[in-house]
Amino acid sequence: MSKFDIEKWTVKELIDATSASPRFGKKVTIPEFQRSAVWPDKDRDALIVSIKNGYPFGSLLMYKENDETGEMKYYKLIDGLQRTHALKRYTAKRNLNIGFNDNRLNDKFIDFVAQELDRSSKQDKGKIRKRIRVVIVLWLRSIRGFTLTDGLQAAELIKTLVGKILKLEPDTSEFHTEFGRLNINKTFLIKLEKFLESVRKEYDISEVKIPVIIYTGASTELPTIFTRLNKQGKELGPYEILAAQWLDYRQPIKNEEIIDAIWKKYEILEKAGFSLDVSEQAPDEESRREREYTLFEYLFGLGQYLSKEFPLLFKPVRVDQPNPISFNLIPACLGLRLKDRGKLHEKTEDLNISGLEERILEAAEFVDSILKPVISIHQPRRARKHICHSDYQIISMIATAFQVRYDKSNLSEIDGWQDNRNALEKHILMRYLYDILRNAWGSSGDDTLFDTVKDLTYLNPPPTKEAWERNLDTWFNEKQMTLRHVRRKAPLNSAAILLLKYIYAHKFSDIEKTQGYDIEHIIPVGKLVSSLGIYDSYRDSYDDYRGPVNAISNLGFLEAGKNMAKGDQTFAEYLEKKWYSSHELTYGEYQDELQRYEEQLICKKELLPKLEFILHSSGRDSFEDFLKNRWERLKAEFIKAWRDYIPTE
Repeated sequence: MSKFDIEKWTVKELIDATSASPRFGKKVTIPEFQRSAVWPDKDRDALIVSIKNGYPFGSLLMYKENDETGEMKYYKLIDGLQRTHALKRYTAKRNLNIGFNDNRLNDKFIDFVAQELDRSSKQDKGKIRKRIRVVIVLWLRSIRGFTLTDGLQAAELIKTLVGKILKLEPDTSEFHTEFGRLNINKTFLIKLEKFLESVRKEYDISEVKIPVIIYTGASTELPTIFTRLNKQGKELGPYEILAAQWLDYRQPIKNEEIIDAIWKKYEILEKAGFSLDVSEQAPDEESRREREYTLFEYLFGLGQYLSKEFPLLFKPVRVDQPNPISFNLIPACLGLRLKDRGKLHEKTEDLNISGLEERILEAAEFVDSILKPVISIHQPRRARKHICHSDYQIISMIATAFQVRYDKSNLSEIDGWQDNRNALEKHILMRYLYDILRNAWGSSGDDTLFDTVKDLTYLNPPPTKEAWERNLDTWFNEKQMTLRHVRRKAPLNSAAILLLKYIYAHKFSDIEKTQGYDIEHIIPVGKLVSSLGIYDSYRDSYDDYRGPVNAISNLGFLEAGKNMAKGDQTFAEYLEKKWYSSHELTYGEYQDELQRYEEQLICKKELLPKLEFILHSSGRDSFEDFLKNRWERLKAEFIKAWRDYIPTE
């Protein structure tokens, strides 16, 4: 027996049915397992273009509820949310003709309009034609719809042309004279009406018919149908599929911020004009607090909450998108491989979800507190947080901290856990940097994460001093000295900035860490990149220097706001000029300033290379020798600062 029928709905009927107060006897709501609207603008625009061109664009799948009371028929939108959202956005725009531009106006039509207007105008004919094009396009973009009441009528266009082209003020006798003359010109009116009708036909899609499959089987089968329809689709991620699979696994949530994050997602769809099942089930604040939420909803809200509470650890995502962190972190804490997270509901069914959350947050706070002294040092000029790690790396640390302290089967504390936590507190910082320098998590997957947590790898001591020195040298020679500077604002290497943070963490006070730092090139970029040389004749003979300008050993940190306006001079040249040439500093002040910058930049004046002939190989060699020499100083500074965390052979 067939469980579906096929109907044809117009776009107008569909948009009406998805509104809060439908007028045509059909009401469509969005089930809670539906994903958010994820199509980018280009995909939505492509759909509208397909419809305008008469191309097929697929069908929608609705579930018809068995509610025969009253005249309203009730449906749930199972498949086709992205297409429906694109249609709603297009029809809801105030500027429906936003896609209209002047290349849609043929020259004959413009010449005709110009001729009719030009009878009483002394304007230049070429200019008036250009202005007519602009005025018509702008007027069409201001129209709110395709009916006469929306303003898409010849009389309104004539008023605009008289005002904008003939530059006559409304309510003047001249305006009314010209408007009356044009408005009784039948030939002119017919031309304008034909033009507007062509626009109406092209842009008004309200009567386009959409195939709609109406499913009438059991409602319990809807999540399965949704999953099968979307499992192969590239736009639907693994987390949205879990939303359907976990529909029947619900628990109350105590954390109100997680509840608020869940509802922010739903509010995005409501603002787009959709009616949601969840909003009808929980229409007010109190019912939302008391409602039981699916496991998917909980993890969705938890991910948003984690990225807000721990911005140093987790990257934020859009408020209506799942954050992968929570969907990966909970399984890792409970000993599940990520490929088996579909079974997570079985692991959490007998656990108190609030108790689990409390313990996971404690583990996250523990890891955050360990890394914070280093990674919290920030650069104020950067709009974004400088996160070097991968999600899996942080998840492995938090999951290890969780499993070291708590029994994952019942959430009780493990006897003797404190010794292991003390070991983690000492080891994690060095493991974190070591793994990033080796790019150990760059292509890691489920198995690496699972094995790292299962084996409690972070309890093992970090590499020894000798291993650190070997690996640091390998990283410097392979990743830093091979850098090739292409443009003045070439991006800085994230791992290099992180290593500098470790080196400077003991130099900056808490206030300085909070206020941040400025990155200083020891040998200024301009001195290296520009075609320098004491003889102008060399400028055209040699290419700009393309070497490792941004290598770590040419970088240092200065307290935010303390950077010098020294241009293409080194700090030593700049200070010497202020003392010796301009006499802005006394000799004593010069010595004090020089010492301060040498300490801050970890670079003695004597280490700086002679760069008068930077374009020649001798100058380049001099700079690269400087990089190697300062690297030895930076490496020694790092080992010295962290020697208590680095074991000996």
